[in-house]
Amino acid sequence: MGFLINYLFISLPEFYGMLLLGTVLFGFSFSKIKYKILFMAIISAFISDLMWQLESFADFRIIITIIINTILYKLFIHKNWKFAFGMTLTSILSILISEIIVLVVITQFISYQQILGSFWLKLLVTFTYMLPLIISSYFIEKKHWSVTKGFKKLFINKNIAYWITSLTLILLQLFFIIYLNYSFYMNSQFLLKKIILNIHGLPLFSLGLVIVNILLIVSVIQLKNIYMQKEIIQTESDYNQHLENVLKKLRMERHDFINEIQTIHGMIQAKMYDHLQEYVHDLVQHVRASNRRIKIKNIPVSALLHTKIELMEEKKVEYREIVETDDTFPSIKGYDLVKIISNILDNALRAVTESHTRNPFIEIYWGKKDSTAIIQISNNGPKIEKK
Repeated sequence: MGFLINYLFISLPEFYGMLLLGTVLFGFSFSKIKYKILFMAIISAFISDLMWQLESFADFRIIITIIINTILYKLFIHKNWKFAFGMTLTSILSILISEIIVLVVITQFISYQQILGSFWLKLLVTFTYMLPLIISSYFIEKKHWSVTKGFKKLFINKNIAYWITSLTLILLQLFFIIYLNYSFYMNSQFLLKKIILNIHGLPLFSLGLVIVNILLIVSVIQLKNIYMQKEIIQTESDYNQHLENVLKKLRMERHDFINEIQTIHGMIQAKMYDHLQEYVHDLVQHVRASNRRIKIKNIPVSALLHTKIELMEEKKVEYREIVETDDTFPSIKGYDLVKIISNILDNALRAVTESHTRNPFIEIYWGKKDSTAIIQISNNGPKIEKK
């Protein structure tokens, strides 16, 4: 009878709250999965209580719970094993942190054995550490927060991806530290505690943790080097592409220059001085217009604009430029500026050409306000709808 009461009023609500938190954190709606979560909680809580009744080691119960919850998440919530394990690890880590904080406070006044021996005390403790998790689940769903959405956005940036990977390693380490402290603080059946105490191996275990820390640090450094190397390769590839475009433009200009010299030479030979004067005047005007067209002094951006202006001229789109600062914004990577400006210019060019805009133009504003860089690109194509 005691087993059934403990199962219905303590274990089942606890596992329901824990499994619910894991699913809500990963963007699933409570209304759509509440019955699935209830079914999963019925199975997982029963297996956990059964192992408790058989006096299994707490370490073994935690491992089995992780395995069972991962399988249940895989079967009923998400088919991807990584997602299933992520939901399990997140929910168990959350409940362990909440539980140990509450128990550390309560056991200052009541012993752990007294709590285990009283149904009402166990109910009170369970309610106390589960309440913050249930409230958190409610607000997470209401605000539409999601771990997966956050990771997708963050992993676009390789630098942030590195920090997220590092944070994952730190959280994993935190899990083991909490687990170790939990096993020693609570006077319960933990296999890890018995092994360490029986062989007087606490110093040895501490040394093991230090070694694990060193390995984690080495892994983080190696990850950083890998991401840096990837970024360098990507940057070189993009710069090479832009340099190739600039060289192509220079070769074309050289070809045009030779043709112009030959034309001038031919006019001189034919003594067509009136036509020659008009031709040279037009040529000088063209050269002056080309020289004053790009005033932005940021070299990568200037090189990019040379190639983009060539494309605009081919499509008969006027290029306008407003430069109000000589600042090259050296604190911003040239690679990032080129990537952003290139994408926006391509979008602007597509907007004015595909819509057949009359007298199309693209204007770039390069300015500065206090310590803020202001780069604005506009065009006279169709407006984007507000929605």
